[in-house]
Amino acid sequence: MHKLPNLVLAFVCKILYYNFMKSFQESIVRFSLKYWYVLVVLVCIGSILAHRASAQTMSNDNYILQLQELDVAKPKPTVASDGTSNVPVAFDSDATTIKNNILGVKTEQPVKEQSDPFIFSISETLIDFSTLSPTNPIKRSHKLTISSGSANGYSIIAFEDKELSASAKSDLASASSAFIPDTTCDNGLCSETVSALWTNPLTYGFGYRCDNVVGTDCEIGFSEVGFYKQFANNSLSEVPQKVTMATSTGKEKTVQITYKVNIPSTQQFAFYSNTVTFIGIPNF
Repeated sequence: MHKLPNLVLAFVCKILYYNFMKSFQESIVRFSLKYWYVLVVLVCIGSILAHRASAQTMSNDNYILQLQELDVAKPKPTVASDGTSNVPVAFDSDATTIKNNILGVKTEQPVKEQSDPFIFSISETLIDFSTLSPTNPIKRSHKLTISSGSANGYSIIAFEDKELSASAKSDLASASSAFIPDTTCDNGLCSETVSALWTNPLTYGFGYRCDNVVGTDCEIGFSEVGFYKQFANNSLSEVPQKVTMATSTGKEKTVQITYKVNIPSTQQFAFYSNTVTFIGIPNF
């Protein structure tokens, strides 16, 4: 008597459960189809937030900036009594990374110690030969002093702007084109790059030599007494030449530059001049 109602009740409950589940599943599907774009947007936002919270590293040969787990929210600015606002920034004392809104910079650039300066001086900047007389060589000299400081040596190059030439101060108009040529020494072969002996009073022209006073920095070619060279002539596009050089540090190196001029009896009377330029170049 009691089994039949129980079977009927179980059957009715099963049907009701089936209908409920079917209706629920259809509702879920309809909801998903209706609001799928909302789910996609939420996923994208989550992806953006996760990306903003991830670590970032930027670097080059000298610096490394490393960012780790930065908060998305920006720090709130504070307003001072004068109306200006400031955004608080904290700096890590180790200066290595960024953590919890603390900025740090790591550098591998070495701190250079203060270096000694390169110093180059000339004792006299005006060389006056006074009145010249034929076959009577005149010599004048001055000193160059060099302290290379922290540089790994140095070199001094020199050149003239032109040969000794008659200037506007000359009394004779015919002498305006006159000049004293650069010497070719006794053998006729010396130049701005080659030195040679010049002792003959009948050898004319203008030249120079270098003698060591403190140190041994004069260029080769002046080891023998009486050897001279020409200055490189800028008006002829000749390349400036080294007068002195060194490959190590040093202080108060001194050389003496001697200028020599000799004229023939046929030399026109005039005021002759030119400009010699010395350039000190430290090695680094």
